[in-house]
Amino acid sequence: MPRHPDKDFRKVLKTAQEKGWRGDQGRGYIHIRCPRRCGKHQRWVHFTPDRPYLRNLVKWLERQPCWKDGED
Repeated sequence: MPRHPDKDFRKVLKTAQEKGWRGDQGRGYIHIRCPRRCGKHQRWVHFTPDRPYLRNLVKWLERQPCWKDGED
């Protein structure tokens, strides 16, 4: 998983990686995808977001069925 400049986003992305999500780096963002490769569960994580964006990302991930499947 590519490294995000913000430590709080790095924590979320590390958790995503531990759950099997993949990430590709683009210009100014990281594109994350679920481990199922279905194409439905993917998100762009920008390098210069604000705090509401982080909260929104976490809530979105928690709603995804493939996020829940990766739990221990």
